[in-house]
Amino acid sequence: MRYHVASKKIDVKEPSVDDAVDILRGLKPRYEEFHNVEYTDEALVTAVQLSAKHIHERFLPDKAIDVIDEAGAYKRLGVVPDVEDIEAEESFIADLEQDFDVQIDADVEGIDSDADSDNEMQDEAETAKANDRAQSADGLKSAKAQKPPMKIDVADIEAIIAKLARIPPKSVSSDDKSILEHLDRDLKHLVFGQDEAIATLADAIKLSRAGLKAPDKPIGSFMFAGPTGVGKTEVSRQLANLLGVELVRFDMSEYMEAHTASRLIGAPPGYVGYDQGGLLTEKINQHPHCVLLLDEIEKAHPDVFNLLLQVMDHGTLTDNNGRVAIFKQVIIIMTTNVGADSISRSSMGFTQQDHSRDNTEALKRVFTPEFRNRLDAIIQFNPLDTSVVVSVVDKFLVELQVQLDDKQVTLEIDDDVRDYLADKGYDRLMGARPMQRLIQDEIKSHWQV
Repeated sequence: MRYHVASKKIDVKEPSVDDAVDILRGLKPRYEEFHNVEYTDEALVTAVQLSAKHIHERFLPDKAIDVIDEAGAYKRLGVVPDVEDIEAEESFIADLEQDFDVQIDADVEGIDSDADSDNEMQDEAETAKANDRAQSADGLKSAKAQKPPMKIDVADIEAIIAKLARIPPKSVSSDDKSILEHLDRDLKHLVFGQDEAIATLADAIKLSRAGLKAPDKPIGSFMFAGPTGVGKTEVSRQLANLLGVELVRFDMSEYMEAHTASRLIGAPPGYVGYDQGGLLTEKINQHPHCVLLLDEIEKAHPDVFNLLLQVMDHGTLTDNNGRVAIFKQVIIIMTTNVGADSISRSSMGFTQQDHSRDNTEALKRVFTPEFRNRLDAIIQFNPLDTSVVVSVVDKFLVELQVQLDDKQVTLEIDDDVRDYLADKGYDRLMGARPMQRLIQDEIKSHWQV
């Protein structure tokens, strides 16, 4: 009882970024002496800032200290003479042990009478090993002291952060302005006919990367609505390529039942696979920087929407083992065909009718208000115009020509064939999905080699 009365709980909070930088500056001489390196002040600041941004399962200053420690170790291991000294030491010890074993085998017949002699020999061998290790360690220390210290800069820190956080190296650098500046332009060069949708997506991502969004939420949560085959999945794929991150895709038609929805966060206790974690949480832990594509979200079980509410609100999801997946560096994209029939419906009379209101009403009937309100944007994808379909044909033909280059075959397509492919390869209900099959039947089938 007295212990509880006399003791007091003291909460030690995580230091701020500025305080963590000061801590690293205080520890800097020790790590420089140990690794025989020199840290630039910019490297220390970068270690704190990037570890705070990309390493979420640990706290400052511990994770920043590990970063500079790893950087120093990697820099030192890059020096070849240290490796040669270690190999020479191991070779000497191996020879000593071999000589000792040979001597023991030679005296095995008189082991009873010469037991004391053998023990003395073994003691001498152990002493020789210890002395050799001490001499080798002293030699390594003196060799390290003679070498000039190597400098560790921002690039070295970024490489270590990429390794520890399991993210693409080009995603670590805080200077991604060039990618974001031309994001909408680059996407429009790769996906045709959806300029308005791409502009909305790019603006939302730029807003998030500018630091004007809540830091505890995903980079963005978007719903792509529109007919099939108009570029929703392709935009997601090309976005991941341009940002240099992984595309993690889930077909939500596989999670229509309650027991299948539970696989996303893992099986409940007592069920098979409980210790394996969830499919979604494990993927995010493996790829904390990614584009998460949830195809045909309207087919998912209601339990899936409850999970997504937590993700879009707090940027985290806990599996049934208690492990937390962090979604703060994830772009969430959900595709849906809800309302696509109203958009694809032909207009009556001589004027083009706007069916966007019908599409909005269809989305409201399927998705609850609390779910829609947590989305950053519902981006509408429209049916493709005839001129756009021709551009899609050209894209497929360019991809085919790349395949034929290996066979030293040149593909020549006249305008009539291009118009034929555009007419037959696009369907108002199916979009451009039939295009690939048409090119395979009409063109690829002629090369049976």
